[in-house]
Amino acid sequence: MDQTQDFNEEAKRLIQQKESEGNAASVIPEETPVRVSLGKAASFSGEEEAPKSLIEDIGWIRVKPETLPSQGIFYPAGTEITIRAAAAAEIRHWSTLDDEDLLSLDDALNQLVDKCCKVRFPRMAGSFKDLKEIDRFFIVFAIREYTFKKGENALNVTFNCKSCQKTETRSIIKEMLSYYTPADELQPRFSEEERCFHLRLSNGEDIKLYLPTLGIMTYIKGYIREKAQTKDDYDKAFLRWAPFLFADWRVLNDGSYQRLLQESYSWSLDKISVVDWFVDQMQKTIKAELNHLCSGCSAEVTAAISFRGGVKSLFLISDISSKLL
Repeated sequence: MDQTQDFNEEAKRLIQQKESEGNAASVIPEETPVRVSLGKAASFSGEEEAPKSLIEDIGWIRVKPETLPSQGIFYPAGTEITIRAAAAAEIRHWSTLDDEDLLSLDDALNQLVDKCCKVRFPRMAGSFKDLKEIDRFFIVFAIREYTFKKGENALNVTFNCKSCQKTETRSIIKEMLSYYTPADELQPRFSEEERCFHLRLSNGEDIKLYLPTLGIMTYIKGYIREKAQTKDDYDKAFLRWAPFLFADWRVLNDGSYQRLLQESYSWSLDKISVVDWFVDQMQKTIKAELNHLCSGCSAEVTAAISFRGGVKSLFLISDISSKLL
């Protein structure tokens, strides 16, 4: 068994161990406040969490995994995702972000999701870091819609239909985000049991590849930031593949990253080619864009995700001056 499998088997072992220790999570009705569980949930640190108070869970509502861009197929069966509205503390922090600093924006999005989103697996605690990266904007939009229930901070996007030349302006809603559909060559290679893509080479070698989570991408972006600050060189080819090679962010650290990097130097040409081909397919099929059916000809129209008032306008009212007397 190679080191890639060792890392991912260790992640699977850790999860299975915690599943056996934890209690079953309560079922949360759709679009209703979370019911408080009287039991204790196991955390990944091995310590039991204190029972949650009623106040802590008031105002949390459920987001069905199947409505996410990933359609929920990459999460364990029974995964529960809940959100709450952004409070004054989160919005105050949001107001400090720099629209021009992409790393600052990434950190701000993650912090918002961390504070306003909970992930629960069937019999164990989860983390916002377990969310697939392609689902993050959907969760952010869901939090935004729950924060501004009366539509008091509408954001608009303009769709231009190439078929009938019709131009329409619509308010952005989370349902406009594109669903992820694997490339035709990858669909039969998806393992429902393992919730990943399971590819097999003609020589019998197995390759398991995963959709990156927020936890995985946090490490990768931190790695890039550190190398940029120290001006150290790094293997850019492996960095391109790395987000798809690790099953769980909990086993990704400097040691495991470097061990897998060193192992990759002994990969066969076939394995290198397959992994690189897989990453190409993912980049072609994962698109951060909004979809809309043209009211003129019913054609599907897309638009890039953008905000006229900048990203800050997600949670700050951009035309607030119009409300002054």
